[in-house]
Amino acid sequence: MSGVRSMPQLFIYETLRSHSLIKKLIGEVPAYEPATIRGYERVTYRIEGDDYETLEPSHRKVVPLVRGDVLNLTNAELKKLDHWESRYSRRQLPTSAGEAWVYLLKDYSEA
Repeated sequence: MSGVRSMPQLFIYETLRSHSLIKKLIGEVPAYEPATIRGYERVTYRIEGDDYETLEPSHRKVVPLVRGDVLNLTNAELKKLDHWESRYSRRQLPTSAGEAWVYLLKDYSEA
């Protein structure tokens, strides 16, 4: 095989790391592996009284690592998570486990 993944991969770094939440949203806890993203850092924004965590490129001299997990999902499962993460958009970023989708907070004007 040429290294093409048959299932979408999603890097999760905060709320979605809860197995009980994932099971509630998609009906099961899919296969996953620990992973990191280099060069980004966690940032929290308060929107309409709620805190939303996201990743943003870091400008620090020491390159940070964000720890999380990479889930192996079906397209249908990914769409269910897209609906739940409506304040976020998906972007592909390199992780220690290969390219994966990551939810990043939309601009306030989009949220």
